[in-house]
Amino acid sequence: MPNPVRTRSRVLPAVPLLFVGLLGAQAPDAPIPPSQSVSEELRARMEIYRSGGRLVVGESDLAAPEVVADLYQLGRFEPIWTNAGLRGHLLTAIRQSTRHGLLPSDYHAESLEAWYVDAEMPEDPSEAADVDLLLTDALIRLAFHLRFGKVDPQALDADWNFERELRNADPAQTLRDIVDTGSLRTELEALAPQRPYYGQLQEALARYREIESRGGWDAVDDGPTLHLEDEGPRVLQLRARLQATGDLIRDPASGAAGLGGRVFDAELEEAVKTYQHRNGLEADGVVGRVTLEAMNIPVEARIDQIRVNLERARWVLQDIGDDYVVADIAGFEVRVIRNDEQVWTTRAQVGQPYRQTPVFRADMAYAVFNPTWTVPPTILREDVLPAIRADRGYLEQKHMEVLDHSGRVVDPSSVDWSRYPGESFPYIIRQRPGPWNALGQVKYIFPNPHFIFMHDTPSRSLFARDLRTFSSGCIRLEDPVGFGVQVLNDPERWNEETVAEAMTRDEPWTVHLQEPMPVLLLYWTAEADPDGHVHFKRDVYDRDPPVLEELNGDFRMWMEANQGR
Repeated sequence: MPNPVRTRSRVLPAVPLLFVGLLGAQAPDAPIPPSQSVSEELRARMEIYRSGGRLVVGESDLAAPEVVADLYQLGRFEPIWTNAGLRGHLLTAIRQSTRHGLLPSDYHAESLEAWYVDAEMPEDPSEAADVDLLLTDALIRLAFHLRFGKVDPQALDADWNFERELRNADPAQTLRDIVDTGSLRTELEALAPQRPYYGQLQEALARYREIESRGGWDAVDDGPTLHLEDEGPRVLQLRARLQATGDLIRDPASGAAGLGGRVFDAELEEAVKTYQHRNGLEADGVVGRVTLEAMNIPVEARIDQIRVNLERARWVLQDIGDDYVVADIAGFEVRVIRNDEQVWTTRAQVGQPYRQTPVFRADMAYAVFNPTWTVPPTILREDVLPAIRADRGYLEQKHMEVLDHSGRVVDPSSVDWSRYPGESFPYIIRQRPGPWNALGQVKYIFPNPHFIFMHDTPSRSLFARDLRTFSSGCIRLEDPVGFGVQVLNDPERWNEETVAEAMTRDEPWTVHLQEPMPVLLLYWTAEADPDGHVHFKRDVYDRDPPVLEELNGDFRMWMEANQGR
């Protein structure tokens, strides 16, 4: 066996001489047992940190020095990793971080793999302290990323308002408990989201990595649209592409290279429809430009897409309870979740790319049947005022009225519209209730600073589109009646008939929910269902690349409380 001290010195930088000097002050005729020597070394380092110094291994600062210092103090400065089995469990957890779409290199994988994880700790107290601290730092880094994610969503999106904290829990004590349970890997895994969405997406990641290991899939050549009964080499390519992802089950008896394999038959058409459905495309069984582009996205990019959405799940799926509403922005759907299971869904329209629906959380409080619509500032400035200046009949055509800020109706002919470019407009424009109203005949309010809510819409034909980015940021519901039944959650009073009747009232009517219901506006571009089918969605707002860049970038641990004292 090679010398552990020498081998270690090639992996980690030497400890600063200051620590050696501190240990050298011990009386030479009173030898200290090795464990106590390591303990004293660790105590000395924590005290140097507490007095304003750095907590380092070699020249590298530890990621969360305050937590490290608290953690060792809880254990009376005893080394944490004297048990070889415990070290092995941590290293296994680091290797398996890839199952979460994370990078083992963020957790000192190379150094620890080269180290004696399954052998004895170094005899030299300073080196033993280095190894112990490195293992502790790896634990903290991995635990943090599993619980909160690597990327700071607020740095990417100023509207972010989801809570991300250990409620009423001390981080050092939490980590101490994880170490002391004897089930370190299990406890670490429990820090990741335990929701079905996350586990199913993990399985999808494993499946697509297996596809990658088999060579992925070859592209289908460009060419004319492929239809039923077409034939030729591109049909063979299409067949192989769909077999690679399981959309078409390979029949060994027929052989894809035979005449049958070169013909676009009914079986292949159904496989194309399955693929299109999984990818949020119109399931017409025809391989046109959009379908071909989706099919030719390489497996590596699909793996990254899954990793990005695992990261998003770590941001939001921890402290939400079991009953909530999800607005899936990229999937153009609204879902109602009860007891952590989806019980209802409807298609939705979301914000246009230049008026994107933001990601945030709020509590739904009430519904307004047959509402008025007060034109929000951006739409007023950019759309309505220019339309009025161009056509003075616009207000009457759109059933709109002008109000002053006390709510009194103002005669539009008394307003000099040319004086007000938008920012200084001293009036309110409101659309009267009715089927023409931009909000349709009901709106569901979850108060938030973005003026975003869910509502009915007169633009019903747009729900047939597979790409539904049509609103000015709010979420339009295809089935506002069914949604009302779900969120009002009072079967004796509210069913489809009574909700529909309320929508036809002559005047606005506000109905409060019995209990506020959390609403999560989320941006999923990949998910998997319980049957293992992976659904990919178009990144309509181009939000995936910044997340992926940070996820693949240098180690990050963004929580301010852990960055210093």
